[in-house]
Amino acid sequence: YDTSVDRQTGNTTAAMVAVPFYLGATLRGVVSLVRYRREGTPTPPFDAHHLIELQRLSSILSRLLSHRALQIILDLQDSDL
Repeated sequence: YDTSVDRQTGNTTAAMVAVPFYLGATLRGVVSLVRYRREGTPTPPFDAHHLIELQRLSSILSRLLSHRALQIILDLQDSDL
């Protein structure tokens, strides 16, 4: 989290959840969800369900990118499989 992002976008971060992102068994960054505060509207927090879904998304993204990288490295096309 960086307050300069809020300043640049004109929003106020109210809730955030982040999970690690791996590629090739190496940590490459994070995948995150952010909820911004809106005037006069309560901002619900993220819960365990959101965390589980974000972890699943990060895992699927990692597998898809690893698969694509392997296709490129081995010079495989979809028609070859």
